[in-house]
Amino acid sequence: MAPADNKAQVQIAIPVYGMTCEHCVRRGTKALEELPGVENIRISLADSKAVFSLDTTQVGIDEVNRVIEEAGYATKPVPTAGAGDSFVDLVPADQKQQFKVSGMTCANCALTIEKKLKVIPGVHTVAVNFANETVTVAFDPRMVDASKLFARVRDAGYIPLEDKDENQAGQSVVNQRNWLIFSAILALPIMPLMYLPMTGPVLYTMFALATIVQFTAGWIFYRGAYHALKNRAANMDVLVAMGITAAYGYSVMTTFQLFEGPIFFDTSALLITFVRLGKYLEAKAKGRAGQALKRLLELQADKARLLVNGEEKEVAATDLKIGDVVLVKPGEKIPVDGEIIAGRASIDEAMLTGESIPVDKGTGDTVFGATINRSGRIKVKTNRTGKDTVLSGIIKMVADAQGVKPPIQRLADMIANYFVPVVVTIAVITFLVWYVFLHSTFVFAFTAAIAVLVIACPCALGLATPTAIMVGSGVGLNRGLLFKSAAVLEAVSGLQAIGFDKTGTLTKGMPEVTEIIAVAPYKDKDLLQIAAAGEAPSIHPLAQAVVGRAEKEAL
Repeated sequence: MAPADNKAQVQIAIPVYGMTCEHCVRRGTKALEELPGVENIRISLADSKAVFSLDTTQVGIDEVNRVIEEAGYATKPVPTAGAGDSFVDLVPADQKQQFKVSGMTCANCALTIEKKLKVIPGVHTVAVNFANETVTVAFDPRMVDASKLFARVRDAGYIPLEDKDENQAGQSVVNQRNWLIFSAILALPIMPLMYLPMTGPVLYTMFALATIVQFTAGWIFYRGAYHALKNRAANMDVLVAMGITAAYGYSVMTTFQLFEGPIFFDTSALLITFVRLGKYLEAKAKGRAGQALKRLLELQADKARLLVNGEEKEVAATDLKIGDVVLVKPGEKIPVDGEIIAGRASIDEAMLTGESIPVDKGTGDTVFGATINRSGRIKVKTNRTGKDTVLSGIIKMVADAQGVKPPIQRLADMIANYFVPVVVTIAVITFLVWYVFLHSTFVFAFTAAIAVLVIACPCALGLATPTAIMVGSGVGLNRGLLFKSAAVLEAVSGLQAIGFDKTGTLTKGMPEVTEIIAVAPYKDKDLLQIAAAGEAPSIHPLAQAVVGRAEKEAL
């Protein structure tokens, strides 16, 4: 509503690119507050947008753009607003792209990808989930497309995967298991050899076994460390690479008599094996959580009975189009979201509502894909298919909940960003303290420094948080609980009381006969026998409850 003094007041929304933190928001807000006629300023970091009221008699939009750009951020040209009160929204609808990324080894890898993508003009938000290896990007389709995103990810040293193959998770588990077995077979024999006299054959055998492990199973850490340092970041691969290189390199020099001292071939080979074990367990955890989402996908109907000129034709449910009419018989899943145009049926909507009792529906009523027709033949006109169905929306919501970062994960990521440099610094300080100040031997000080790197390298902090979010939402899904966001899942830990808006949520989901009241001359068993005989052909849950009670009493 226009102010009483008839100012030329308009509500403006303009994009503000280049903000990376809340400090940027405060800086942009302060810059706008200094302009006369600019009021009610709200800047959103997530949407990369500034919304404010503007008195056009005091300041023009060009001046606003200039002030924002002087503050260090980018804007786009703004069309002239109409007279009087109006709302001008100049931010185009974001396009969202979600894709898998192969090659991430820790939380710092996820942070590296985020930094690389955020600086692309037109990219508004980036969320990288290390646990399920997905990247979700919201961007202006007029400024950037998926090919640019993929190119930037490849430049960072990772592999974007357009095809979300369901078998990828299973193949990852198999690959990690095979590498674990391979490295264990070669590394374990080194341990007993360490107790033998260090003769030439023993030394060269250990050297050969450790070298194979170092540059096959261990090569992934060198590759990850190279890309991390290339991107001016330090991830867990840097720690592992430093630890195994120090132990292996010193042992090689000792073997070829450049130094005199103990051999550490077992340290480097076993470290690689243990980290490979961690990666295998990590891949298994991801796979189990992914299976929960896969089971939700399996709720969808595969086939449909398409009616063409009055004749039934079995087709794939994915081939149906809006306006197609399908026939659904008792006991079958409804393949699409649509409207009943003929017939009546009891529809089991437990997968949507949690209510175990079917809902009676007839002509004109709406039905949803993946719900079950318990009784009656119905003809359904297709209204929504594919990604537009209610079930697809639920699946997307669950997938987003697994991929979006909750506050606790942002904290973990921030700590992980400083974790590696701190660990390396501590390792150097450890060496200097023991060797320089406490006058210990070089070998002892060197071993202590390696121990710091080895103990720190698995980075449980960076891995545990995203994995817990993903596994937690998967466990909830298995038990019929859907989390709309990861932040909600995190907040569950603080719940003191829960309110339920329907009793069906708290039941077993299967009706039971609790009491039989017979009227003379019939007895309870006679009445139950007659009722069960009549209900036996039906698949309605209430009918099955009567039949089940009769079977329990062996009638």
